[in-house]
Amino acid sequence: MKKQLKKISFLVVSLLLANPFFAQERKFDTVIVKRQIATNDYETDTLLVQKNSMRSNQVLVGTMLLKDSRKLSRLSLSGVEALSLEMIDTCDEGQEASSSFGRSRYKLHENITDIQRKDNIVTIDVQLVSNCCNDFLGEADTRGDMIWLGYMDYGDNCLCYCTYHLRYKFDITNLDANMGLKYIGFSEKNRKRIPGL
Repeated sequence: MKKQLKKISFLVVSLLLANPFFAQERKFDTVIVKRQIATNDYETDTLLVQKNSMRSNQVLVGTMLLKDSRKLSRLSLSGVEALSLEMIDTCDEGQEASSSFGRSRYKLHENITDIQRKDNIVTIDVQLVSNCCNDFLGEADTRGDMIWLGYMDYGDNCLCYCTYHLRYKFDITNLDANMGLKYIGFSEKNRKRIPGL
């Protein structure tokens, strides 16, 4: 009887000690996606994302910076930190009605409407034409003497185009003077001087 009790005790202790190695629980992040499929009718999906399975834990939702992009990493090496990208005004459908030509009928797709600098924070308001049902992922990079603004529009494909008003924010506290950055824009032809540089 004592031998059986020792064997059972040994087996229980062995299982208790081995359990943390074999029964580890995987950690997941849960993302709930809700989308409208009809008036007052919504569809919900649940995504489980294993932690540390990707380089980034960033979930892409709405208009935002693509924080872990290579371009923003290069920009950071120049001493410029991209802080945010936000939509400051909703889609302006009244100005651009739907057409079979889409945005090709507009001469200027991207326009810088305002640049302001307060201390070392630079705020850039832009206007661009895109599909009425889009959101935007923003990026920026350095090209010569310019901070290049970039974006990718994504979302549903509606039958209309409109003007969006977006705002980029950058912190230039650690700007490397040797980089010679003086301008910000979408291209060499469509750029403006950064105030105070």
